[in-house]
Amino acid sequence: MNEAGLPEELELETFGLDTVRIERYIEATFPDAWKQSVHMVPVSWIRTLSFKNSDIYSDLSDGTGYVVLPDDFYLLVAFRMDGWRKSVYKTFESDDKTALLQSNEYTRGSEIRPVCLIRMRNINENNKDVVSPDMRNVLEYYSLRRGLLRHSIKEAYYIPVCRPLSEYEQDEELELDSRLTDVMAYLSASTVFMIFEKGDIVQNLQRKAADMVPCLKD
Repeated sequence: MNEAGLPEELELETFGLDTVRIERYIEATFPDAWKQSVHMVPVSWIRTLSFKNSDIYSDLSDGTGYVVLPDDFYLLVAFRMDGWRKSVYKTFESDDKTALLQSNEYTRGSEIRPVCLIRMRNINENNKDVVSPDMRNVLEYYSLRRGLLRHSIKEAYYIPVCRPLSEYEQDEELELDSRLTDVMAYLSASTVFMIFEKGDIVQNLQRKAADMVPCLKD
């Protein structure tokens, strides 16, 4: 893992691990280190993609609808329908109490205060010609003015899920910002040391990772 190699001062070989085993530990902890870092660092450090051209299933008479999310969707960055006064940067799960509020036309989101939920949904549920269900993750949006001729997306950005290192070719680029890989290196190392129950080292490594993020510094 050349782009996010562990610092030399960690000296993992002191635990009797050969290079091959160290690499396996790094490979195993890579996805978790990425997930931790994504929630720590500024969005500008993370690769984002657009899903503005995703399929929209709308209920024009009700002003609601949903957008099919990409298969590699991990986290929403920003979403806005044409007609909304502002973008949505946070989503709720469908089992959240917010979902109950969205089922009521008087308590659901609006053009001024829009709300988005993520849930699994059969996108063929209204197509009688299709027998087998097509269950997909969708982004439900609440809501737009009733009676619009069409619903369209103004902006839609997301963070794609991190692929395991085992899925990369040997010379393939990780496409990670160098600032992010530095943070990930320490978080990955902290996970390895956690396996060996080295609590003090784990805390020091996590502290170093946090110190690399400007918004987390005191």
